Amino acid sequence: MQHPKIALYTQIRDKIKELAPAWIDLQKGQFLNQKENYPIPLPAVLIKLGRIRWEEFSKKNQRGELTITISQYLASATDTFADSESESTSLQILQSSDDVYEKINGLSGDFFSPLERLTDSDIDYGNGFILIETEYKVSIFQDYPN
Repeated sequence: MQHPKIALYTQIRDKIKELAPAWIDLQKGQFLNQKENYPIPLPAVLIKLGRIRWEEFSKKNQRGELTITISQYLASATDTFADSESESTSLQILQSSDDVYEKINGLSGDFFSPLERLTDSDIDYGNGFILIETEYKVSIFQDYPN
């Protein structure tokens, strides 16, 4: 029997893979130390499964509530006016989080309820990348062991 966290992660990963080639992984702090992890593959999408708050759902299983953070890392736009990206490139940056939203919002499976978007963060223009984060809430279900 598949674990609900694995089912949740793999189904989100597989839906995002349908959009475009990107490096997709579980969030493990890969961008915290860029010098040691260089070169960083872009675009990249990291999926963070947050803390789970479990409660008894029935005599046979539990329900857990958690927040999932989808972190999209895109190639950095220039930080100067000279040779800056075109307006269409700026619009593509804005569109990228909507593309992911359209793929995964409402996604559900045997072990989890439909994902529901909670927040979009400010766009972060980091050192060599652009970071766009979106949080979703979801419930997962797990049977008690025999």
